[in-house]
Amino acid sequence: MNISIDIKRILRSLGIMFIVALITYKLPHKSYSIIEYIIRPIKKGSSTFYISGFIPLILIIIATNDLSKIEKLKFRNSSIIFIAMLVIIMPLMRQSIDATRMAYHFLIDDGLSSIEILDTSTSTSLDIVDRSVKIDIKLKLKDYGKEPKKFEVRIHFPEEVREIINQEYYESERIHITYGSGKIRDIDEVIFLELKEEEARDKLFNYWRYGGKFEYELFNEEESIRIIEKDF
Repeated sequence: MNISIDIKRILRSLGIMFIVALITYKLPHKSYSIIEYIIRPIKKGSSTFYISGFIPLILIIIATNDLSKIEKLKFRNSSIIFIAMLVIIMPLMRQSIDATRMAYHFLIDDGLSSIEILDTSTSTSLDIVDRSVKIDIKLKLKDYGKEPKKFEVRIHFPEEVREIINQEYYESERIHITYGSGKIRDIDEVIFLELKEEEARDKLFNYWRYGGKFEYELFNEEESIRIIEKDF
């Protein structure tokens, strides 16, 4: 069976877009994608330059150029095709990867390993009354499994923070529950650190100015998993 040139171009473009979705998809229990792992960002002071973003951009341009040669799209503006690739095709490709991952976790039923951190944010503030430092940590979790899961959260501090506060981790006393089936769960943990010395507080705030990184451990009586933030 002969496949027309236009069909080949469509299939090739979709294949390229799938590759883009794959290499920019976050690795399981990591906070970086495949392409970020291969091409590490460049960090200068408080700024981080993600040069790895040029690779997906070039691939999308190649796919756009290929589609623009199709007979029915020949006279369309290339920028319109490019935008369509970003807002329509790319989300569909990501959803297909998500669906594959969810099917995998449904089949093997691997407990806490089916939970992923989608996003994290941390902020610090100083309590003027007792001179303690408040760290507010927000986690957005997604459970790809099929069964509800109960767990606690242990937050491991980076080495720089451990040296300042003389504490390896913070363990929450709250029990959290996720409900599987790709549902999102937001968790908010607040940590108070007693730092009476002004120098120690200054060091901690200075560290946060350049981005505080944590390692999150989800655990229960049967198992535990660790999910790390970007180590660059």
